[in-house]
Amino acid sequence: MEADTHVDLAVERTELALERTHLAWIRTTFAMMTAGIAIDKGLEIIHRQRLLTNKALAENGHIIGIMIKSFGVLLLVIETIQFVKRSRQLARLRRKLSAEQVAERANISRPTLSSIEKGMPGVAFGSYRVDPQGGHKPFSIQVLEISGDRIVGHHNFLDTNLFDIFGLPRHLDA
Repeated sequence: MEADTHVDLAVERTELALERTHLAWIRTTFAMMTAGIAIDKGLEIIHRQRLLTNKALAENGHIIGIMIKSFGVLLLVIETIQFVKRSRQLARLRRKLSAEQVAERANISRPTLSSIEKGMPGVAFGSYRVDPQGGHKPFSIQVLEISGDRIVGHHNFLDTNLFDIFGLPRHLDA
């Protein structure tokens, strides 16, 4: 039982460290975006003042501010995606489930679970039905839409020609 307590505490410490790191990235990216805005506006004011005296500084100083703001937004998006991926993995550990157990309970393959944990926005898989002549034949392609740690959409495509497009077998032996 003591080993479980150690694992629980380790998972909790890791979650807290992950949250602290994520918040630090948020502060850093907001500071970058603010600096970009300040540089953009500052260079605009300087440029206007110099235009009045016919000593224009540079007409495209605006680009520097936009680049810094854009870089801050890009870093924020990348960090948030990494945070969500790691949070999903920790959620499984918190519940004391192995990847194999989760995949088995969800009736999906281990690679599909890995795709979900990595934050892919959608996961597709084939669904087969019993073939009266033996084995299984294609039935539908199912697509899960994922947002955050939730499934937000489930779509079925009954066109069995899609199996060829996805490279799925046309028949499974029993």
